Amino acid sequence: MSAIRVFVRDGVARNDRSVLHDAIGAVSGCASSAVEVEYRCVRCGLVGHGKPNVVTPAGYFASLSRSGELVAVAVTDAGPIGIDITNVAAVSRADVGAVLRHPEDDAFTPVEIARSWAAKEAVLKATGWGLHVEASGIAIAAGVVEFWPAELELDEAPGLAYFEVRAGVVGAVAVLGGADLHVDLRRLERDAS
Repeated sequence: MSAIRVFVRDGVARNDRSVLHDAIGAVSGCASSAVEVEYRCVRCGLVGHGKPNVVTPAGYFASLSRSGELVAVAVTDAGPIGIDITNVAAVSRADVGAVLRHPEDDAFTPVEIARSWAAKEAVLKATGWGLHVEASGIAIAAGVVEFWPAELELDEAPGLAYFEVRAGVVGAVAVLGGADLHVDLRRLERDAS
């Protein structure tokens, strides 16, 4: 079973990349000031935006998600990772059917739909494509990725794990090549380094 550390911090209006550095530091034992992350876009290849790639310390993978002033960061050494947190009420108010639903999906209640949305976005983040690939091209049934678009170039279904951040906010992590995942959810305090 692959351990995924998920760190949550409230009240983050800006500079959420510092939360990413703090989380990587907490998992690796490295001071957050020594953490180096490169952002590279899978689509255009340019540096400065796109999927975070941990350079220092080596061997770690990380992803970040925001919902209002709530930030969640997932860190693992299991493989490329994506995370998404979603406000259930916001998803239930929006008409997400056209951008979310795949004919094989089995999400029907507001919480199930929010979890499905979070899982699909986590898969897209893990691949680096983000919302440049339509989430409706991914099918999730019984909490497992059953189908994905060819442009994701996956050899096998990503591992998925779901968690509740707090009442009304759900999340999901996806790890490429990871089958059995365990989420260790923690509050992240500010690093003094």
